[in-house]
Amino acid sequence: MQGYKSADTAGILGITLGGLGVMDFYLGNYRKAAVHVGLLVLVLTLLIVEMIVLPLSCLGLEWSDCAGMNAVIEVLIVIVVLGNFLWGVAEGIVVLIRGDDGLVSRGYRISNSRVQAKGARSVLVEEKKEAPSDAGSGVSIW
Repeated sequence: MQGYKSADTAGILGITLGGLGVMDFYLGNYRKAAVHVGLLVLVLTLLIVEMIVLPLSCLGLEWSDCAGMNAVIEVLIVIVVLGNFLWGVAEGIVVLIRGDDGLVSRGYRISNSRVQAKGARSVLVEEKKEAPSDAGSGVSIW
């Protein structure tokens, strides 16, 4: 989570390229980004099986014997691709709705200029609130 992050940038990345894990790479969520990439590798593997392995294994057989397996693989590909894409889009929309305040609440840093320009009520993570203390008794609550 190095550098300043923008909810607008993260949200747009999530909506457009969320299925590739780009928003998660941008925000530093490398495990979640790896899951997105892993799902893409699964889809590519299923495509290779459908286009190369299955036809080679069905040589000499009637196509009706292999058509069921082909249909199952195609359904799996559609489910994984749509699920991965919709997951990325949903996360992008949530980040856009929550805005910079949502990023700050999750521990990300946003720039002072963005806070002032938007009039946000956010506080930068680096700023620490002073602990209240009771001056009369000399005992600190914290």
